[in-house]
Amino acid sequence: MSTRTTDNPLRIPAALRDDVEQIFKLTDPFCAEHLDAEYGELVRTLVAKLARKRPSPLLRGELRIWAAAAIYAVGSVNFLFDRTQHPHLTGDDLSALTGVPKSTLANKAKRIRDVLRIGAMEPEFSRRELLASNPMAWMISVDGFIVDARTMPPGVQAEARRRGLIPDLPVARAGGTGDVGAVEDNASAKSLAEGVRDIIDILLSRPASGGDGSDRWDRIVRIVAAEGSLPASEVKVIEEAIAEAYCGWTDAQRRSIGYETDSGMTADDDDDTLCDTSFNGIGYALQVEMLDEVTHTAWRDADELRKAATKRCAQEGAVRVEAPRPRGRRWTT
Repeated sequence: MSTRTTDNPLRIPAALRDDVEQIFKLTDPFCAEHLDAEYGELVRTLVAKLARKRPSPLLRGELRIWAAAAIYAVGSVNFLFDRTQHPHLTGDDLSALTGVPKSTLANKAKRIRDVLRIGAMEPEFSRRELLASNPMAWMISVDGFIVDARTMPPGVQAEARRRGLIPDLPVARAGGTGDVGAVEDNASAKSLAEGVRDIIDILLSRPASGGDGSDRWDRIVRIVAAEGSLPASEVKVIEEAIAEAYCGWTDAQRRSIGYETDSGMTADDDDDTLCDTSFNGIGYALQVEMLDEVTHTAWRDADELRKAATKRCAQEGAVRVEAPRPRGRRWTT
């Protein structure tokens, strides 16, 4: 069983876990008292996503203001300030209850929307009731025609969910009952890119050895940037993260990731064989492919790190150039 799902379900980086917990201690009771549990979960999702940004905006500013702004941002998506909605609060109410000026709330919430690219009625941060009544959330293009995904077969719906085209919610067909159970089974597909992201998130959530406050992914990227190679000990760390991620994936997700790798999976491959013919608890071919994808990402991040360091050194060197000393008599006092 994956410890990630029990110890850190929101995949919060280790370096920011304490700060995020402080924010949750403010937002959870606020939502429970003035909004509802669904708002509380959406706010948690938003804060966790902010924490995973590199660099995270949460590293600067007061945590209480970030907490209030997160509630404001989620409220904006869900028309919290509309009197016809329930629950409902005005901007003045939110300002008074949080103790944060209304203008500060609005400005910080706008920054959150800009950083996370949150649009109006953003499905990821919308309440279920709002999603159900928003037909635009379900529109997809099939063979050049715009259709409501809820009218399509379960397999098409699953693929649309996998690509992030429609909300990741089990839904019945529009205008009928549909087969919700089948939709839920098919909705569990996962892309190769999402699988790599899961593995990196695990590494981001684990502190590196040495107690310098960095996480394991940062350590891997720094080593690659400095040495141009990855020692066997760090390869082992990545393999362990791959095994952990694999244990958290469903059978359908393992298959969908495997089909997308270069080696792929043959029609007679099944999950029992995949698990049994492996080290670290996963199929050897899939493990090699995932290791290749993760290390490729590490080399890309390391290249960006080197570029940033070179630019920073150039800027510092320009600042340190001293002006020529004036000639002649010195000032005396």
